[in-house]
Amino acid sequence: MSPKLDLNQILLTKLNSFLNPNYVNKIILLTFTFGAGLIGRNFVLDLLLALEIITPDFVVKLQFSDGASNTVFYVGVVLVFLSLWLFYQAHFTDQEKSSQSFKSLKKAAPFLIRLMEENERIFKECGPNSSSHHQDELRMNFSVWNNAKSEIIVPNNDQIYKVISTLKGLSVGESRIIAKMKSHIEHFKVHVTKGHINYSQHQFPQEFSDLVYSYKKVSRSHQKKIDRVSSWLKEELNIVDIENIYLFGSFLYNENYHDIDVLIKTESSTHEDIKRVALSIKKIKSEYTASFGEELHISIFSELEKKRFLEFKGKIRNLKEVV
Repeated sequence: MSPKLDLNQILLTKLNSFLNPNYVNKIILLTFTFGAGLIGRNFVLDLLLALEIITPDFVVKLQFSDGASNTVFYVGVVLVFLSLWLFYQAHFTDQEKSSQSFKSLKKAAPFLIRLMEENERIFKECGPNSSSHHQDELRMNFSVWNNAKSEIIVPNNDQIYKVISTLKGLSVGESRIIAKMKSHIEHFKVHVTKGHINYSQHQFPQEFSDLVYSYKKVSRSHQKKIDRVSSWLKEELNIVDIENIYLFGSFLYNENYHDIDVLIKTESSTHEDIKRVALSIKKIKSEYTASFGEELHISIFSELEKKRFLEFKGKIRNLKEVV
């Protein structure tokens, strides 16, 4: 294992240990125990100060001098109250936030996005596809990933589940997507708690992410990026057979997008025309990657696939027409 990757995994482990709620609980318990110990110390001293042994022959009275005893007592009281406050903030405040209800999915979007972005960060940093293929590195990566799943992602998913379960006034499309997300959360939790449970049929629905992020207002700089990409596509895809070009997907509303989704409908109706357009599109994709350092993910349909194109287009919530 290379020193660089080893250090990277160690840092990831420390990061997730810090984010782990059990780590917070240990600090709270330590603070409470230390404070209670300081308070208890004074009670023990008071008992000893009151100790007298009286017999017919002699009298024994114990005396201790501890000028700092009052200070120690008050420090203990402060620590106990501090631990109780930390416990409330770590548990009850989170419960209040997670149980809050929103009037619409649009209102809930900022809260959901925060949780989803944390889950995505964890997946990118220590998920099963985030490391190289060396056995030791993979072993450490899976150890961190398994811990992160149970301690961070599952609690975040629980909060998401509570919020989307209380939403009212959803459209038919929103209800369908939210049902998929709830199914994913349920099966993922069983997978984590039971282990070795296949949830491949209930993977995270990307359309849920697209739906939630569609309510997020993009920054001015990102809007300029969208306009720049649209202009580039319009100019470069100046092919006779091109009928429609659309941008869709997370690129339109998520600045942390993976790639740029493009939907193209051509007027090609012969094998020769379809092949010619396909070669042109392949060249343009390479040129875009060379110019922008990003990937275009193109879904293209010919005139022979018009019905499939309309079905595909009908399933997309947001589209930006380029041509």
